[in-house]
Amino acid sequence: MKEPNLTFRKEHDFLGEVEIPEKALFGIHSSRARDNFPDQTPFPIEWYQAVGLVKKACYLTYKDYTRAVSEKYSGGLRPEHRFIPDQILGSDP
Repeated sequence: MKEPNLTFRKEHDFLGEVEIPEKALFGIHSSRARDNFPDQTPFPIEWYQAVGLVKKACYLTYKDYTRAVSEKYSGGLRPEHRFIPDQILGSDP
């Protein structure tokens, strides 16, 4: 249910579009989980911190991987070296 005076952003996934409060720190998947699992027990802040650390570790690992591949192969990353789809990286070929 929308509250008055709130602004929303639209996020998309393969299931469609969801409006998320503009200032929310969660995205479409968390919103869908909240809708599909009505238990109102909030996740502890430590859970979100842990997820953030894992995401950061993945990003830094991928960054190091791409640097190492670029150093080893002249011409940089070729399609066979990619293990993260371009759509996730935000750069469609």
